[in-house]
Amino acid sequence: MKKLRVLALAFVMTAAVSCSSDSDSGPAPTIVAKWNLSKTVTTIAGASNTDTYADNEVGCDKDYVEFVQGGNFRNIVFNKDPQNNCTEVGDDAATWALTNSTNLTITGGEFADTYTVIKLSGSELTTKATSTIGGTEASVTYYFKKATTN
Repeated sequence: MKKLRVLALAFVMTAAVSCSSDSDSGPAPTIVAKWNLSKTVTTIAGASNTDTYADNEVGCDKDYVEFVQGGNFRNIVFNKDPQNNCTEVGDDAATWALTNSTNLTITGGEFADTYTVIKLSGSELTTKATSTIGGTEASVTYYFKKATTN
């Protein structure tokens, strides 16, 4: 009888934990935000190369991409002008569309391509573009962190 009570208690506790975590899940993460590129992984014929993004101008805000509500896509890079002031350079001519939560299309600009969204959370975005070049499969995976200072 004692074993039965322990099993019943364990079942009730497991059910309570799973129910409480479901109710705390909150709204689904959204791609609409500013994202800082942290690294890029290029894979060709199974061989990978990782590049950490290091092009941020010293003393300026971090470069970022922005998915704007309504479909505008911005790629913002900060540079210093001759007076040593940080200036924002960006192209607002690009657009984005996300279908089925995993198919991302960016039209125009440096990031123009079709991507698969591998991860989208409140703080991270990972996308991957795949193509075949001369019969060899190649992919580029972009890792972003949600921008906190922009």
